[in-house]
Amino acid sequence: MKVLDVEIGIVHPAPFNPPMRTSSRALRGLLDDIRKHGITAPIPAIERADGHYVIADGHRRYSCAVILGMKHVPIRVSDSGISALAEEWARLNKETLKMSALSWMEAYVSSGETMADYVPTAILGSIRECKIIFGGLDGLRYLIDRRTAPSICRTIRSVHTILSDLPKCPSKREIGRWMVESHSYGTMNQIVSGRVPMNKRAIVRLMARINSGTQFVLSDVIRNPPRANGSSE
Repeated sequence: MKVLDVEIGIVHPAPFNPPMRTSSRALRGLLDDIRKHGITAPIPAIERADGHYVIADGHRRYSCAVILGMKHVPIRVSDSGISALAEEWARLNKETLKMSALSWMEAYVSSGETMADYVPTAILGSIRECKIIFGGLDGLRYLIDRRTAPSICRTIRSVHTILSDLPKCPSKREIGRWMVESHSYGTMNQIVSGRVPMNKRAIVRLMARINSGTQFVLSDVIRNPPRANGSSE
């Protein structure tokens, strides 16, 4: 392992590093620190066959350097080959900064599923369930874009349980697709968590009202839930 000072142009982010981890919000504080003191901890990287380097950890430091217009950055080059990038990235991020479930999911999708061996088991279970309910990686990507992926499966399971004794209980896939297509995930999450006092009949009626395309105010639905045919009690 060696430490080098290299041109920033030959240093590249890992293709599966979640963009949200280098957002302007994520860089707060660190940007000012690097502006004042520079990068004091070299960025872990792995050398490619063409002599360029791919970051294994330290994407926030790298992003700050780009924003500040730095010409060179210090890197710590691993002895591992580029084939070990995903494993190295997962190991270092587990040790230095606890990844959110959403970040792990985003990394999984961005890597084309090559991160599957390194994603925590519980999160991998949610990923697989999301893929089943929402039809593969495209569905999972849709959920990630809306920041709902980590908890949506739990909400779907809860709604399915509430409706389970209906003669024609919708499947978890039908509930999930309805929630996403009608943009009602937040509402359903509030219902399941108890923040909105609605019972099974109200959920069924709410689904019917949204499916009909009728505009409504949630507070009105709670006070006077619509019937399945669109009328109110």
